[in-house]
Formats: sequence, C-alpha cells, structure tokens
Amino acid sequence: MRLVQLAMQPPGPAQTVAVARAMGGRVSQDVRIRAEIERMHRSQPLNRAGVIRQLLAMTGWSSIPWLHTIRAPTLVLVAGADPIVPQVNGRILMSRLPARTGHLVPDAGHLFLIDQAEDVAGVIERFLESADFLPADQKSRRS
Repeated sequence: MRLVQLAMQPPGPAQTVAVARAMGGRVSQDVRIRAEIERMHRSQPLNRAGVIRQLLAMTGWSSIPWLHTIRAPTLVLVAGADPIVPQVNGRILMSRLPARTGHLVPDAGHLFLIDQAEDVAGVIERFLESADFLPADQKSRRS
C-alpha cells in the first residue's frame, strides 16, 4: 500500500525521492539515479489510476497453481533487499518450477536489473548459453 500512497503524492522531487527509497538498492542511494528518475517523472508522471490497477491485479491473480507445468529452463533472479517483492517469492517460484536456476543478487533492490545490470548480466548470459533451449549453432556463435 506504500506505493499507492506514493502515487497519490503530487509529482515532484519529494515524490521521486520517496519512490526511489521505496525501491531499495542502489536507486535509493545514488543521487545520479534519482536525478534520472526525476527527469523521467517530469516527462511521464506516475499515473495514479494505473498504479492502483497494477497493484489490484497483483493481489487478485497468481500463477502458482500452473508453474509446475512450465518445462522450459527458467532463470529466477531474486533481489536480496527488495522492499516490494520479498525473497520468499523467489523461493516459492523455485519450489514450483521444475527446470529452474536461481540466483540471489545480494543487497539488490526492486530495480536491480536497471541499477545493477553489471551484477546480473553475466548470470543471464551464462544461463542463456547453458540452457537446453538454445540451438547448438547459436551457442557456439556467442562464444
């Protein structure tokens, strides 16, 4: 519900800082990243109705009953310090996906794929190179 409260604040620097802090990780600490978020929010402010609808959708549906049917190799990336999605969610996914690989990104916040891309790019590349769904000729071209 904290995100709904943040979406209700008037757009501006205070909202940007509050949203960045709510995300955790580097985005909550790095002044340059917060400045970039503020720039983005000025050009495209948060849509309050959109935020509320997104939160309602997350509370009303779950894929848990069907995860066991996914046979494709799946990489589960878990942020170690995400204030929005707790680590237990990653453990639940890992317990239900039959062909899963998990990776914990320590001290990472909600936006770790953006603000810590260098910490996970290698993990993603190694997963894609080793996964069974990649044809052999594509594996050798990547090397």
